[in-house]
Formats: sequence, C-alpha cells, structure tokens
Amino acid sequence: MAPNPATGAVACRLAIAAPAPVEPEPAPVTAAPAFEPFHGVPAAEPEPPYFRQPEPQPQTEREPKTGSSWFDVIGIGIVAALLGFAGGYQSARQEAVPADPPIKIEPTKARNEEATKAATPVLTGAKSALLDFLAAPDWKSRGKLVLFPETILPRMESFHAKHPDGPTEVTRIAIEHCEANATSNLMLVILRVYTSAQPTGFPVAVAETADGWKIDWQPFVEFKDELFIEFVTGKAEDTGSFHLLVQPSTETQEADDKASYILSDPVKQREFLATVRKGTDAAKGLADITKDGLIATPVVDLTRHASPDGSYELEIVGLPATNWRPADR
Repeated sequence: MAPNPATGAVACRLAIAAPAPVEPEPAPVTAAPAFEPFHGVPAAEPEPPYFRQPEPQPQTEREPKTGSSWFDVIGIGIVAALLGFAGGYQSARQEAVPADPPIKIEPTKARNEEATKAATPVLTGAKSALLDFLAAPDWKSRGKLVLFPETILPRMESFHAKHPDGPTEVTRIAIEHCEANATSNLMLVILRVYTSAQPTGFPVAVAETADGWKIDWQPFVEFKDELFIEFVTGKAEDTGSFHLLVQPSTETQEADDKASYILSDPVKQREFLATVRKGTDAAKGLADITKDGLIATPVVDLTRHASPDGSYELEIVGLPATNWRPADR
C-alpha cells in the first residue's frame, strides 16, 4: 500500500514481507474505516501459527479452584492479548474523516518497493529501541527507554530491590501489529519477544514519542517474570494490578452478592477463579466488556485473601483499564 498523500501514513507490516505480485490492477485505495472501542474478542478457536501449546502446569494445594481447562482458551488467548493492544489503540482514534479521493495506482512492484522503503524506518526504530532495552545491564540504563518515567522509575527501583536485574536474553523477536495515532501520527508497534523461559513468547508495546521510541515496562515485566503467578501462589494477604485475560465463569457461587470470573495469565494461559462484589464499579465494568461470553483484556486490581486453613481467594477490587494500551496509571 503506497503512503497516503495527505498524511504520509503507510502500512508498516510491508517491511516484513511484501505481498507477491498480482497481475490484475488492484482497486483504488480509500481511507481506513473508524474502529469501535475494544470490548474483547468472541470465544473462537483460531490458533496463531507461531504458538506452541505448553504442557499443562501442575496445580498446587495453594491454588484457588479453577474453571474450565486453560486449553479451552489457548488459541484465542494470544489473539486476545494482541487485540488488547491493537483494539485499545484504535479505540482512542477520533471520529472518521471523509475518505480521501482515489489515488493513482502505480505498478505493483513499484508500489510495494515504495511502501517498504517508507515503512522500514518505523519497524527498524521500534526494534532497535527494544533490543537496546533488553540488552541494558541494569534498571537505571533500562529506565532511559521506558514510557512514563516519572511513574515507572520508582517502580523499577523497588521491583529490582527484590528481583534479579540484568539483560534479557532473547531467542527471537517478531512483529505482531503496528498502528498510527490518527491525531499525532505517532506509531505504536507490538513486538513478540521469545526467550528460553518463554518459548511461546509474550507481547511488548513499543511506542513512538517526541523523545524517540519507548517501551511499556509494566506489562513487559509482568509477562517476562510471570508476576501474576507469583502473586496468586503467595502465602499471605496481598494486593496487585495485572494485565490479564478475563472471561465469565459458569461456576455457581455460594454467595449471591458475588459474580465469578476466570483470570488467565497471557503467557501460558493458566486459569484461576476470582470473584467480584456485585454492584461495584469493577463488577459493572467487567460485565460490560465480557458480555455475550467475550474474552476481555483488561488491567485488573486484585486482593488475595488468605484463610486460617491455608486456602485463599482472589477478589477483583478494581478495573483501572479495559485494555492494555499504554497509559500512565
């Protein structure tokens, strides 16, 4: 797709592999349609070709009871994770503007070469920033490449006081999605990072800013270090906020004042049962984004309640965001 003469925007995915030449002349290019706010994805069964199904994880006596097997959502989990970025980014767009007039269609080969040359700096810049971020020797060096540094740097310092610090060794990086903001024309690129510990990979958001390309650190460290699993397998009362896959549970609750949901970690799709008190803002928000059985990708505030007998329950107490789009929160 050639750059739009009015905005200069291009289809950045062409930098990875230009489509094969097509003999017939394609139809004129028009402006992209407006997108509705993201509310999750239907419970379908597509499975991305790059996904390799992990072995089921053994449950411990300290895990909360679970809903259906995580194999039920293994295919759509990764798709939902991607749409949590892409859909949320699109939902921030302004209302659609009138379509541009048709542009002159150049021969297929010339058109692809022009689009690829224009798109390459976008992907090269995003990937280069991510590689520098991953190779940084410590959190202070890494902190120069994060979004919202005033909020994130204190969190990084606190986190690495208790967790190992150092570079992240990756086995592969793949492009998943890129999108231009309709107002600023700045790009959001989603790259998938594969490591020996995470062979199925996890998504990382890299955003273009006036100060260069920056990484969304909070979901990055959640996925890389599997912080949600660390949270739910803890031994005391605790609170935390996590980027998760969420779907309604069909399990009957003993208390009529609570609704139940299945929470899945986006890396390996392990499932845990959680409740939310009906009538709260969190309950209303979850009901809206998961209606009709949709799997949603929100940011969820959780409390871990421990009992004297050693068991515990997860309670959803807040819904800071209904998608994973980078935000200062």
